[in-house]
Amino acid sequence: MVRVPEGTVELGDGRRERVGEFYITRAPISGTNFQEFIDQSDYFYPTPRIFECNFGKSDRSSRPVNCVTWEDASAFAKWAVMQLPTEGELRRAIEVASEGGGISIAPAEEWVADAYSAREKVLLRLDGDKVQRNRDIPSNGRYREDYTFRLVLRAPKI
Repeated sequence: MVRVPEGTVELGDGRRERVGEFYITRAPISGTNFQEFIDQSDYFYPTPRIFECNFGKSDRSSRPVNCVTWEDASAFAKWAVMQLPTEGELRRAIEVASEGGGISIAPAEEWVADAYSAREKVLLRLDGDKVQRNRDIPSNGRYREDYTFRLVLRAPKI
């Protein structure tokens, strides 16, 4: 995990948010990590049957798990005793990554913790140093090949 110092970020709706210090996984969760979760929990995850999905393919197990819903990502985070990052945290991590902070940012869409307000799921589309909110989520949610996630540990508030 990589330490991300506190800072202020601009959210997708133009608001600015102060983000406290936290730790984030260097890269999205791998297929190997997700397989451990499936093997050690009672969580049901139907293996996608489309080529682009990495889960269940031994030659892609080190790649980020993809084709996951917000519910899948949230269940994994709970099992790992961590959290999904908020939009502000992920944007702050991207800032740190652009400054050479040791965080891998690749083009993908990542679920964030504050994605489930008002029945709206929000993915952040990452593409280099550009971040956009994506609300164009198909009803099945699962079978888009670029949906992935990472985890954070937050510093305790005193």
